[in-house]
Amino acid sequence: MSETKIILAAYVVAIYAICTCGCVPDRGAYTPSIPGHKVETLGEGVFARILVPAGSSVNQNVRGAPEEPKPFDFLPYPGNWAEIIQPQSPNESLGHIPFRVMILTDALAKGSTLGIKPIAVLQLDSAGIPRDIIIAVPADSLLMSLQIDGFVDLITEYEPVRYILQTWFVNHRGFGAFEVVGWRDEAYANKLLSVDTIPIH
Repeated sequence: MSETKIILAAYVVAIYAICTCGCVPDRGAYTPSIPGHKVETLGEGVFARILVPAGSSVNQNVRGAPEEPKPFDFLPYPGNWAEIIQPQSPNESLGHIPFRVMILTDALAKGSTLGIKPIAVLQLDSAGIPRDIIIAVPADSLLMSLQIDGFVDLITEYEPVRYILQTWFVNHRGFGAFEVVGWRDEAYANKLLSVDTIPIH
């Protein structure tokens, strides 16, 4: 069996565990769901809103007019696909798109918001167009399924996770749709977010 097939097999097992378990011991029924886009009394930090829960292969729009779900022909999301919560600004009316982030934890409800801790950036290229994918973990330890504190942990203790993420992003829109430019650490991720994220009060 080739290395790629082994990695993909491991990925399928991981996704199955996410979908069937959905929780970690001692979390109880804890949920970070906070309806709507407005976030209040959560303290300062970086917050994101879930667009597609982990384990789903269907893109669903949670903003604006309802759209028909659009499944894609690949393995489901290995984490929770989300957008960074940003303030209303002139950039939004000009088509500004909030940063997207993959949050590594169990499946969370679509539309819910939570504090996150960026740990890395996966830099991709699609036909000459650069794309930065922020990788993060929950800021709340009760929601963490991986004990990753930063980029060093990702590339030392959880290198297979990094490889699975890279393989998924490169191939989820079809073979050759994306090429890997490289990986950057949490300092680079925070620099990307320093201008566009909301200081939550």
